[in-house]
Amino acid sequence: MTIRAKDNSPRFSDSDSVFSDKVASHINGLEDKVFSKWNRAALAIPQGYTYLGQFLAHEIAPRAGVNTRTWKIDLDSLYPPFDLSTSSVDQATAKFRYQEETCKHCVDLLRGHHQKALIPEFRNDDQLIIAQLHLLFQLFHNKVTDELIASSKFDHSPPFRTYQHAKSYVTATFQRIVMEDYLDKVCAANVLNVLKDPDISILYYPDFLSVLPVEITHAVGRFGHAQVRGDYVLNGSTNPGVKLDVLFKYTGEHSGSYYRRAPLSFAINWSKFFDIDGSFKSANGINPRITNRMRDKPEPNVVFKNLSAGVRKKLTSGQKIATLIVDELGKQGLGTLGITKNLEESDENSDAIEYLKLNGFWEETPLWLFILLEADRQDTRGHRLGPLGSLILIETIKNCMHNSGIHDYGNVQDFYSQFGLPPISTMPDLVKFTI
Repeated sequence: MTIRAKDNSPRFSDSDSVFSDKVASHINGLEDKVFSKWNRAALAIPQGYTYLGQFLAHEIAPRAGVNTRTWKIDLDSLYPPFDLSTSSVDQATAKFRYQEETCKHCVDLLRGHHQKALIPEFRNDDQLIIAQLHLLFQLFHNKVTDELIASSKFDHSPPFRTYQHAKSYVTATFQRIVMEDYLDKVCAANVLNVLKDPDISILYYPDFLSVLPVEITHAVGRFGHAQVRGDYVLNGSTNPGVKLDVLFKYTGEHSGSYYRRAPLSFAINWSKFFDIDGSFKSANGINPRITNRMRDKPEPNVVFKNLSAGVRKKLTSGQKIATLIVDELGKQGLGTLGITKNLEESDENSDAIEYLKLNGFWEETPLWLFILLEADRQDTRGHRLGPLGSLILIETIKNCMHNSGIHDYGNVQDFYSQFGLPPISTMPDLVKFTI
């Protein structure tokens, strides 16, 4: 299936005004009767992958009308032009500048006017954890730069040359982590095993598209909101956890003229976020139960925001999307990969399901909600996406990789092994190399 541009909104399904109008009239009911009442399953994968997913989403889905980045996986969300005088890159050392840890405050991004972070993607300063993850990738670049300069085989003059080489290796490493670590954590294994084949293409995104299809940007790509916890253990000193709303206060995006640098007690120990030594904390599962602190957020709450986003783009139901995908899989002789338009009932959520049935949303479900319901009824109970959500995410990432200019991250990493750089493929390995 080829994504087609229609009304300046790339999509792989037809718009559905009648269904979206129906969703619009029931948003409050869906929030009250389903999203706030759904019984959550056990905790799932390490909590760091929630924010790696957010970092990836910002990388491939630039804010329309705000920045001019691409939807490729080329880390233009991390790397500014080398000669940009207002960036955080030190042109003498080819390394990122940042605010170092003090006796009172934890390490922080370099900031400029009104304490705005000097980074290409402003959304990565939306909350303390994502800001610190962005900084982690900056520190990874700096460590790579040090290793290159230390190698007797590397010609590091001028600094711009070193910057470009470090960027090439870091970008290839990020691509490998996305393909071999992130997708493995959040996608259904049977779907990933089939779609890893580069010769299989279910959804083709032409490289002339300026933005991703609306089914991703306004529905499927928002599954990570369900994984967000109401509080976070940041290190060994913040047990039982820092409330989510507090983490929004220590960034330039939310603090206004009263920016407060995070206290040293909030310094992130990444072993609490990724499986480095077994002490990680888990993310919430992928299901319709959105934590109260996400639903209570102003501007507006995330349930209203996401359902309204689908309404604005007149997205059709998850069932119709599933039917389209299954038809395409059949044409390619791949079976169904477990994708079905039929949702599975559960006694523990009978009241919520009854509301969906009474209002016709069990047979025709908003796409974002369908993806969450599908994930919750898998054997992993929300640890991973279901087959439809997995397929759409995997195909999106494959297309972003194909159009990124670097098609073989393994060969890129192999080239830099001569300078002592390892073939990192997971976030735990990246943390251990960097910190």
